Amino acid sequence: MASADEGPPAGPGPLPSADPRGPVQLSDDAVAVIAGDGTVIGWTRGAEALLGYPAVEMVGRPAALLLAGSPDPRRTAAIAVRSRGGSGWSGLITLRARDDRQIDVDVRVSASFLITGREGFLVSGRERTPQ
Repeated sequence: MASADEGPPAGPGPLPSADPRGPVQLSDDAVAVIAGDGTVIGWTRGAEALLGYPAVEMVGRPAALLLAGSPDPRRTAAIAVRSRGGSGWSGLITLRARDDRQIDVDVRVSASFLITGREGFLVSGRERTPQ
């Protein structure tokens, strides 16, 4: 039997979300799949909307091309190690859009997984907006 703290049982309809934007707006986040070697292997419309690059221009290319500054191999390696350990990572990264704008993006990197025999990381993000 459910306790009062657990709330009503789940029924049909949208799932509750801790994010105030709700589950529908979450689907607008930029999402990419990055292979273990740093190559973009998946790119969504949300990523295109945020950065201006269509999938045809990003899939197969190094994700590092999106960084506004020089890649930091030590930071990248630390994020990969953490994600390979199952913890994932989140933080702020400045990316360069197709039109050369620099965009501060709150990024989440999943724990690593295998996709078609390749190591992959699901990377999602949204532009940081001033509070």
